[in-house]
Amino acid sequence: MTKADYDELGGVAKSLTNRANDEYDKLVEKDNAYSQTIRNVMGWWRLAAVSWLGNKCYMPN
Repeated sequence: MTKADYDELGGVAKSLTNRANDEYDKLVEKDNAYSQTIRNVMGWWRLAAVSWLGNKCYMPN
């Protein structure tokens, strides 16, 4: 992978975000109930991250 390819993908964070969004879309397409389940799980992860890292943690909406 070249630097230009890496930049085009948006780096590691953007690449992982895109992959997670793709997987989320696939699950919700199979069954819309996955949407709420994933939201609940992510909510708990955010609480755990804030608890563990304190207020130093950036949590996007």
